[in-house]
Amino acid sequence: MTPSGTAPAHHRIVIGASCYADAMRAIPLAAILASWAKSDLRGVLVEDTQTLVIAELPFSRGVTAAGTRVASVTRQQIELSLSGDARAFQTDLARRAKEGLRDWTFETLHGEVMAQTLAAADQGDIVLIGHRRLHEHIGPIAWLCDPDQTTRRSFDIAAALARNLQTPLAVYVVAPPQGAPDQAMATVETLVRRAGLRGSTVRAFGTTSDLLAALNRSNCSAVVVDLAAGPLRSAADLAALRDNARCSLVILGAVADLS
Repeated sequence: MTPSGTAPAHHRIVIGASCYADAMRAIPLAAILASWAKSDLRGVLVEDTQTLVIAELPFSRGVTAAGTRVASVTRQQIELSLSGDARAFQTDLARRAKEGLRDWTFETLHGEVMAQTLAAADQGDIVLIGHRRLHEHIGPIAWLCDPDQTTRRSFDIAAALARNLQTPLAVYVVAPPQGAPDQAMATVETLVRRAGLRGSTVRAFGTTSDLLAALNRSNCSAVVVDLAAGPLRSAADLAALRDNARCSLVILGAVADLS
């Protein structure tokens, strides 16, 4: 385990998003982690190729941010919008990196944002999948853990974010009645207590489905999960997490064998 308060070595903070509205929520979190872990930043804008295909269909229609329906959307309009998103993403990333005296890189990829961002990460990288905020209120940082696994690395990241944002930790534990020995749960509770983040909570769930349902009813600023330690490990788990959490995801162990 990493000693309390000491940041382990991470190669980069990799930020993935399909538009700038999502990236702008993840970049400040990435800047916090880059300073804490002394890591450089890598931005990845992933253009959804399906969006371009749909834009070419004769029945395609667009909707503005205000909910107004647009008569038609062309491929050229979509490409111009994506180009603007790329410039805004790169500019914001460069500014944050300069403020924190960190190096940075940026690239545009094509495909599905989760898959492409995880594929762009190397061993030791921290991956951030951006998601636009539904509420302006800064909610807690959620930490997902399996008490039977060594989870200190992801806990330190969650605590660093919560401390910087001055918000509590919300710990979600998958602990079936027949598992999670008392000692394992006690270790988790001790970590949270020693972090000294007022208002922090620890909640245990019998299954990952129950955990995800609880997240769906929450308003978290970000969710931290380590694929190597659980409780979520597969690509399907991550997809369900993204759909239920509706906030930025901080993912460790991104080179794990996802299936």
